[in-house]
Amino acid sequence: MVAFRLPTTKSDAVEPDTTRRLLAMLIMFSSVDNSSSPLPASITFQIIYKQEKERAMVNEMVAKLTSVCWDKCITSTPGSKFSSSESSCLSHCAQRYMDMSLIIMKRFQSMQ
Repeated sequence: MVAFRLPTTKSDAVEPDTTRRLLAMLIMFSSVDNSSSPLPASITFQIIYKQEKERAMVNEMVAKLTSVCWDKCITSTPGSKFSSSESSCLSHCAQRYMDMSLIIMKRFQSMQ
């Protein structure tokens, strides 16, 4: 039997698509003989769960960055390529967003 901890807080929650993948992995691990594996199935599943959660967070951050920077920098109907000012704005916006995300993440880590 594979034991795992379900998300209990909003910060533990993952998107529905990620949850479906995790459940599929759980079924896979429960039906596979992993007696030769150096790690118990529950630990292996927890590692995969953490990786999937991190992947979901990265995807969410990229989607947010795209939305924020697009709304800020693209003021007219886009053509076949961006103007130099749009391209510059997008680049600077993305860099500021990443820098600020890193500052916030470090601040939260220092509070723990």
